[in-house]
Amino acid sequence: MAPYRPPSALTRHPGECRTTTSQAVISIGSKSATNPCENKNNCKGVLVTEKDTLGPQGPATLSGTGPVAPNGQSIGELVAKITAQFSALVRDEISYTKLQATAKVKKLGIGGALFAVAGVLALYMLGTLLLAAGFGFATIMPVWAAFLAVSGILLLIILLLALLGALSFKAAKKHDVDPKSGLQKDIDAVKKGIK
Repeated sequence: MAPYRPPSALTRHPGECRTTTSQAVISIGSKSATNPCENKNNCKGVLVTEKDTLGPQGPATLSGTGPVAPNGQSIGELVAKITAQFSALVRDEISYTKLQATAKVKKLGIGGALFAVAGVLALYMLGTLLLAAGFGFATIMPVWAAFLAVSGILLLIILLLALLGALSFKAAKKHDVDPKSGLQKDIDAVKKGIK
């Protein structure tokens, strides 16, 4: 039987530098596609020796045990190791995302609380501004008439805003959501298309 020859891309030659599995995974994820073993003197991978070009019992044959990595692990073991590393990576990414979400929710909660405090203080400020307006009008008319005028102006603003709100509600009723009729129209269109 003729000896098994791996494809030329997988052929190892003595003196050639190959990366280990973990380095190959890292280099796949990196932005640069440079080979860490371009310079044999500066090789960060595994230097292939004459012994590595042979299978476990000499040249690999079709009836042999299959390809084996330089560190003695089978391809199945390497795939299992990569799968485990990938699973760990996914779990770590999920944990990191949870931490980010927790931090974001915390910041949003703090921001919401600050806005609530600002809203309450704005209401108090509105009261003092109305008092100031009342006392301002009191310089040209009696105090009771000045505060009555400020209250009348507020009443007009309240009525205007209430009218605009009622018109908005009335306009929203025209856009009632009726999923049943929409689905019925879709079913009728499909039935018409089938006929």
